[in-house]
Amino acid sequence: FEAAFAAGGSEGLAQAIPPSWIEGLTASGTPGEVVQRVARYREAGVTLPILRPAARHQTSRVIDLFAPR
Repeated sequence: FEAAFAAGGSEGLAQAIPPSWIEGLTASGTPGEVVQRVARYREAGVTLPILRPAARHQTSRVIDLFAPR
């Protein structure tokens, strides 16, 4: 990853990360996909999923999706 970043910056690093890592380590995608992924974590026994947006501007979207009403 260091070499990929040195050669291509953030874009190079993004290209070097295998999609399977993104899928396996995150709940990413559309809002609906994220909600479904977190539901699968809960079904698997996760009682306190830790959620954080990938970027600051996404914070309100995460809160809107998961905050109790």
